[in-house]
Amino acid sequence: MNKRIVTLLMIMFVLMIMATPMVTSAETPVVKSVTLKSDNGEVVVRSTDDIKDLYDGDKLWSADGVKDYNLDGIVLIQNTKADTPNYYPVCELIIDLGEEKSIDTVNVTFYHYYQAIIDTPKDGKITVSYSIDGKSFSEIKTHTMTEKAVSGTAGIIDEKIPLGKTIKARAVMVSMTYGDYPVTKYVNEWFGFTELSAGMASEYKDDGKPTSSAASSASDVTSTTQPTESNPASSEVVSETSSPAVSSETTTSPATSVVTSSAASTPAAATDEGMDTWIIVVIVIIAAAVIAGIVYYFVRKNKNN
Repeated sequence: MNKRIVTLLMIMFVLMIMATPMVTSAETPVVKSVTLKSDNGEVVVRSTDDIKDLYDGDKLWSADGVKDYNLDGIVLIQNTKADTPNYYPVCELIIDLGEEKSIDTVNVTFYHYYQAIIDTPKDGKITVSYSIDGKSFSEIKTHTMTEKAVSGTAGIIDEKIPLGKTIKARAVMVSMTYGDYPVTKYVNEWFGFTELSAGMASEYKDDGKPTSSAASSASDVTSTTQPTESNPASSEVVSETSSPAVSSETTTSPATSVVTSSAASTPAAATDEGMDTWIIVVIVIIAAAVIAGIVYYFVRKNKNN
């Protein structure tokens, strides 16, 4: 075969290899599984929830309304010792990446609803550890959240945790402590999550966050009836603000549906990301077609000679 043809084929092959990471770079980090490292049953996944929802790629941005904790995709993890004063269990979630990979960011997406005792971690602290073998973990840093659950709000908090350096890891563990809840329990009873992952910061570019107008709806939701100041030892929450354990069978109220639908529109950022990916794919296909045409031309020319 003519040397020029061989050269062109090699160029086409190299271009295709170079284009592959460009096409996949817009994808979100891939997680094999998420597991809860429980401690004697003190911290458990709500029986009606599936922990697989924490790595299905859906951050459930639409969950901006009160009582949305019954939506599919929200995973609630219970502190079964919430009635024990001055006792603060630790929730430890292990993100299995499936293989050793480079990471510089950990992403924890919370669902919070303070009136239903679904709070953020004690003092906003999240400790991140990593493992090469998936068994032994070494602490990297303790991160302080920029947002927290407060009375009168409910919705999604998407917390990006920069590690400050790039490390190789097979698994990542995020640890957080249940904090005080001064209204109806001694200690916070629930953590809510919709997604967990770890990867490079570039992988999280335009990962589906709604526009500012939609995102702000979470902070604008105000409970029409604040919980009454009851004895902290009480294990019940007032009917308007019942705990997920009490009302897991209830459906979302009409008022909640209105709030949810206002933020449920397709995020512009996610659409732009998809468009960018398709543009790259089209460019690669066109380039491959042009190169194939050139190769075909020279093959025909070589035969005629």
